[in-house]
Amino acid sequence: MGSHRALAHEAIFAIGFNEQTFAADVTIDGATFDLADADGGGNANAAHEFIALVDTGLWVDGTHLVRLEDSPDDVTFTTVGADDVIVGSPLTGIIALQVSGGVLTIDSVVNDNSQYIFAYMGAERYVRLSVESTATTTGLADVVAWYVGANPRDNVR
Repeated sequence: MGSHRALAHEAIFAIGFNEQTFAADVTIDGATFDLADADGGGNANAAHEFIALVDTGLWVDGTHLVRLEDSPDDVTFTTVGADDVIVGSPLTGIIALQVSGGVLTIDSVVNDNSQYIFAYMGAERYVRLSVESTATTTGLADVVAWYVGANPRDNVR
C-alpha cells in the first residue's frame, strides 16, 4: 500500500463506488463496502486499495466520532487501528490532529466544514464508516462519505 497521495491517484482506476449521507445528530452505521466484490456485481472483482472521502458539515454542538471500521464477516465490526489506516486532508496533505487511529473527532468549529481521507490498509474483507454523536441538540449539518475501491493492479501504465 502507498501513501494517501498515491491512494488518491490510484482511485482514478476505481472499480467500486458508494456515496452516502449520515444524519450527524445520532449514532449510525454506514453501508458496508465489500472489498472482495467491490463493484457489487457478484463477480468477485476485488479492490486492493480502499479510500473513504469524508466531507463534514457545519458543527453546532456535541461530539461526533467518525470511525472507520472493518470486519471479517460483515457482522462484527471493530475500529480500524492506527497501523491499518492513513487519515489526512486531501486539500493540505497534512495528517489531521483530531484523528486517533481510525477515528476522526469533530467537536468544534475548528474542525468542521472540512474534508478528510481514510485510506484503509487492513486485511479484513468488509469496511464501513460509523458516526457516533453525543451531547447534541442539533449536531453537525451532515457527514457525506464516498467509498472508492480501486484495483491499481489492473491499471495499464
